[in-house]
Amino acid sequence: VIGDSLTRKEHDSDKELRGQGLANMISGLFGALPGAGATMGTVTNIQVGARSPLSGVVRALVLALVVLVAGGLTEPIPMAVLAGIAVYVGFNILDWSFIQRAHKVSFSGMAIMYGVMLLTVFVDLIVAVGLGVFVSNIMIIERLSREQARQVKAISDADEDDVPLTDSERGLLDRANGRVLFFYLSGPMIFSVS
Repeated sequence: VIGDSLTRKEHDSDKELRGQGLANMISGLFGALPGAGATMGTVTNIQVGARSPLSGVVRALVLALVVLVAGGLTEPIPMAVLAGIAVYVGFNILDWSFIQRAHKVSFSGMAIMYGVMLLTVFVDLIVAVGLGVFVSNIMIIERLSREQARQVKAISDADEDDVPLTDSERGLLDRANGRVLFFYLSGPMIFSVS
């Protein structure tokens, strides 16, 4: 998504997901940990003019070559320099136009965003994303439950005009004389809000 905003193009996320899944399955055969896309590498590639998916492969091969062959040459580079590069690229990743519009987002959305950001910095990316998704889902379920509760209506009289009943349902209610109760539900009908 960040790459899309920088290049003004839309990537094929299905293709990316299939490729990432295949790569993770193959890496598992060699005892490696699963991986995910790296935003910093993508942004750096785009900033130096790369546009094709091959640029990521070239970057990975160069990085592997540096680590495996030229590790001794990179050892004298101070950690402060590497940290400075990471901070610089990190600031370039920020979506400044969104930050300018952030005050228009709901308080709960901003709280989740800042919470995920702080957890990423001080704890771990996986923990941050997991908690962010979990809290977002809980908030969505709570909002949908409130919405669904407002849209439940008990019907015992066939003459109610604001509820769409078929002729057979109206006839059933007329013959039941109040002994049958229909519940009219509208809104989101998903398992999580039941």
